[in-house]
Amino acid sequence: MSDTAVSPTLPPDPLVGLQLANFRIERPIKQGGMAQIYYGWDVVLQRPVAIKVIDVRYRSSPTYAERFLAEARAMASWGHPNIVQIHYADEQDRLYYFVMEYVNGLDLGDVLARYGAGGELMPHRDVLRIGREVAQALDYAHRHGVIHRDVKPSNVLVARNGRVLLTDFGLALTIKDGSQGEIFGTPHYIAPEQALRSADAVPQSDLYSLGVMLYEMLTGALPFDDPSPTSLALQHVNAAPPPPRQRNPRLNPETERVLLRALRKAPGERYQTGADLMEALALALESPGAGPGAAHGLPFLPAVVETDDDEALPALSRVSVLEKIAWETGAAQPPAEAAAVAVPAGARPPRRVPGWLALLGVLGVALLLLL
Repeated sequence: MSDTAVSPTLPPDPLVGLQLANFRIERPIKQGGMAQIYYGWDVVLQRPVAIKVIDVRYRSSPTYAERFLAEARAMASWGHPNIVQIHYADEQDRLYYFVMEYVNGLDLGDVLARYGAGGELMPHRDVLRIGREVAQALDYAHRHGVIHRDVKPSNVLVARNGRVLLTDFGLALTIKDGSQGEIFGTPHYIAPEQALRSADAVPQSDLYSLGVMLYEMLTGALPFDDPSPTSLALQHVNAAPPPPRQRNPRLNPETERVLLRALRKAPGERYQTGADLMEALALALESPGAGPGAAHGLPFLPAVVETDDDEALPALSRVSVLEKIAWETGAAQPPAEAAAVAVPAGARPPRRVPGWLALLGVLGVALLLLL
């Protein structure tokens, strides 16, 4: 999604021009499941920011307001180069909001769509770079007791200076809150145990979702694709993913084995950390017969850009076109809103459940995903 002007056919946004503390709302960027994201301006520090404002439908609900601010609390104390940073959070006239760093770039979903439109696959070096940085962000979150539960391409931002950031940690609720059941991930990327019951998500659930993204980057296709959320959830729970080499015959057997292990149904049979997954994938892609991806790297990012960052990071690879797209850094794509939960100490992967019970759970998930 590009940061373009709002269509003149739409009514003007009443929040545009409003100042919240030191931050002025300039224009809308994106509508999420529970919040609107705006491009904003810090009038004191004179820099762009992203402002996430709770949707008008939820402003009168103390429960949603608390959940909304819980996301900011969960991330405010973090300091990781691959996770978007929270600058400020507050409430003004029952308008709950928080302010995040502004990321100028593309999301991974757009990147994949553009490669697909050109009939190409992403170069392996870029797959590894993006995968490693997402894995580092997830490992960091897991060490801090938080599961993302909505890892997907639209929540991975590739900045124009080459930085890769994981965003939208949703509602960071601790396990004691006991109200996780009504919020789920995105059907195409959801882990089997999470599809059955959202509260059963474990760190390896996030790594399953990362595995789906890696599968997509390396084959150009999702392991499961269906317009029905129910069917998608059932496939994640019960169906074996198509072997990656059926989708991309140029992959070697080692790479296929890594991807299939990442997508195993039982969390305990998957890679247990993001670092383990990416180390195995790097070895596989560097072994003979891995097959190249596209001949050139990301065509949407400059090799060298002027940046306000303290230190310009190297771009992912050689590029040919400069494209300025400003990205928000906090909302999930509708209809699903990311939800982060605490990882219980000593948590074990959830047990397998009978098929009939799995079906009931999946049907419940589908109904909630359609809300």
